Amino acid sequence: MSNKGFTLLELLVSLAIFSIVLAIALPDLSKWLARNRVRNFALGLASNINNSRIMARKDNVRVILVVAFGGSDGSNLTGLGNIDPVYYFIFEDKNENGYFDNGDKLIFYSKKKGCVKILSNSLSRIYKNSNGAAVGKSLIFFPVGVPLIGVSNVRITVGCVNDNDVKYSVLLSGINGIAKVVSK
Repeated sequence: MSNKGFTLLELLVSLAIFSIVLAIALPDLSKWLARNRVRNFALGLASNINNSRIMARKDNVRVILVVAFGGSDGSNLTGLGNIDPVYYFIFEDKNENGYFDNGDKLIFYSKKKGCVKILSNSLSRIYKNSNGAAVGKSLIFFPVGVPLIGVSNVRITVGCVNDNDVKYSVLLSGINGIAKVVSK
């Protein structure tokens, strides 16, 4: 009579080995996931900055990027209705009043994503909502022939709330520079 299958002892040994391997690999997996979330967020932000510049020139309209204050979870950027909180949003300022309101077109917004957080930004212009409350910093892209205001070098650093080692910066150098992502 032949034995087919596994004994209880063989199953327990296999389970123990699997548990040890899982315990070793799990911290690396969670760090890898956090790093990917932050990197993808930074790449998306850089892409949106570059697209905003192109859109302002192509459509001959002011485009404004509003970024949450450094260290924010995005809850202070309000005024977008049911999509609050966000880390940044981009809109066409069609009525050129500097606020996102009825006459404007929302181009993009970034909702909260896991552990991702805006750690800091070097934008100089404070953005106030229509109630006058300071909620973030902004960067204005003007139509053809008009330069960006107050931009020489911009750095927006994003990271993971749970891990100080996971950081990426989005750099925008000079008036005609291209936004790019660098790791810290």
